[in-house]
Amino acid sequence: MSHLSESSVLNTKNKSFSVTAEVVVPEQSANGKWPASGTIIAQGGAIGGWSFYAKDGKAKFTYNLLGL
Repeated sequence: MSHLSESSVLNTKNKSFSVTAEVVVPEQSANGKWPASGTIIAQGGAIGGWSFYAKDGKAKFTYNLLGL
């Protein structure tokens, strides 16, 4: 998927929100390595945003505002 304009997604700025995902983990990742790693969903731009991703086989979440 490519870039979506800011007006086409939910506004999460200055609001509480939660992320719910049903993720199917394959026996082997697309690049042939295990554990699978990569972005599941992300929203943001140059000055901030959030990401839900897998790293070393574990679910991770990160939030960033103004690079802090």
